[in-house]
Amino acid sequence: MQAKGMIPNSITMVYILKACSHMNDFSECLKLHAEIARKGFLEDSVHVATSLLDMYVKQGFLVKAQEIFDNVTVRNILSWTILIAGYADRGYGEKALYCFGRMQQEGFTPDTTVLACSLKGCGCLKAVDKGIEIHVEVERRSLLGQDSALANALLDMYVKCGLLAHAQEVLYELPHRDAASWTALIAGYAENGDSKEAFECFRLMQVDGINPNAVTLLCVLKACGNYGDLIRGLELHSEVERKGLKGDLTVANTLVDMYIKCGYPSKARDVFDSLPTCDVVSWNALISGYAELGHSEEVLACFEKMQAQDFAPDAVTYVGILKACASMGADISGRELHGEIARKGLTTCVLLGSALVDMYAKCGQLPKAEEVFETLSVQDVVSWNSLIAGYAQLGDSRRVFIVFDKMLLENVKPDMVTFLVVLTACNCRGLVKESGTYFAAMSKVFGIVPVLEHHSCMINLLGRNGNLNRVAAVIKEMPFCSNLVMWVTILNACKFLGNFSMAREAFQNALSLDDSHGAAYVLMSQVLANEN
Repeated sequence: MQAKGMIPNSITMVYILKACSHMNDFSECLKLHAEIARKGFLEDSVHVATSLLDMYVKQGFLVKAQEIFDNVTVRNILSWTILIAGYADRGYGEKALYCFGRMQQEGFTPDTTVLACSLKGCGCLKAVDKGIEIHVEVERRSLLGQDSALANALLDMYVKCGLLAHAQEVLYELPHRDAASWTALIAGYAENGDSKEAFECFRLMQVDGINPNAVTLLCVLKACGNYGDLIRGLELHSEVERKGLKGDLTVANTLVDMYIKCGYPSKARDVFDSLPTCDVVSWNALISGYAELGHSEEVLACFEKMQAQDFAPDAVTYVGILKACASMGADISGRELHGEIARKGLTTCVLLGSALVDMYAKCGQLPKAEEVFETLSVQDVVSWNSLIAGYAQLGDSRRVFIVFDKMLLENVKPDMVTFLVVLTACNCRGLVKESGTYFAAMSKVFGIVPVLEHHSCMINLLGRNGNLNRVAAVIKEMPFCSNLVMWVTILNACKFLGNFSMAREAFQNALSLDDSHGAAYVLMSQVLANEN
């Protein structure tokens, strides 16, 4: 055009900028910017300035976009929208909300697009108060039923802030629900581990006549894995095949993960082997799954095959391999991996650091575990637990309590795993009084509700030390049903203590759970023999 002596005008420049929005070349953007400035289009045309802003935003050059925005003489609702959307889409929630506030201060009334982007910013920051404030504005202007993108943004904001009941209320108030709105809620429940609610929303979505899309199926498959619902997982697998999504790598990787979590590794391997192509995520799903199930040899075989196919392992891969080394006590292989991780500059990864501590601790190399632990940039509860569990495994209860006390001094809040290890250490040394103190502190000091494993540990210790009255009190206080292992543990304690009435109760409860359990019959016969 220019070669023929034709001079581009502002409209030409708008179209050129639109065409350049996806080229992802900063130097070319700067050249075009300089050309526009030289010709005076920035001062003369709001449309050109807005298009230039849009180009920088779409390519992710937000600093430059902000510079353009700050220098334009006339701002309009479109330029504000472009900038706020740019920040929100890239996770800069604080900047998105700051621009949202400035926009209103300058007298602009936000439209549905700006409100949706601002809600996205609230979700990024978990700024629920600001999100509720925007929700009130949306309701006041009766905008909720007019724009599905706004409705879905509001719903997604509540999901990201963990207010799923609020999100559900928003969904049910919508005059028109679509796949995106249902999927946002299902994803929220799946992410929060509430698989039952995720399943119920999936059912209601279908009752509502909405056809689930690939993202919906991914979320429900995740819920199946978390809940261990193999039957539902198999049904969804069939749905995936009916929809022609079998070749979708993300769906396939989620299927592998679901089957592994449901304890069905052979089916996971079938899905993996049927993939026309795979990626590091596919390998990681398989390796991590085998590691969780304790199939350490399969983990190492997959790792070897993965490398043979020129896939570069990442931090997630190494976590799975280190877990396998820990399970096998393969500290030499673990040390080699440690060297490889260091050479790749991955030692700053918190997840990997904790996995290294865990590997050395489980291999009995506690000095090395402590050495790695001291180098961690973030010493989180997982790494502390690994160290404490390592000493517990060696039977060094004294060090367990020392490290636990040190953890508290560092203001790291213990979790359920921490207390299980500490109670186990008390159990090994027969520390009845100390175990009672730790058990009480769980709920009273740290707000942690003891689960079945904690109660079992207490019952085992109290039973072996002859405190059957306290055993009965612990059982009575439990907010859930006792399991078979617990009743057999009590029965075993009664064998030594000669408490026939409690033995009979434990035996009857054990049989109610499994009337063919051999150990229960043997122990009860021994109690009867001692009684006679």
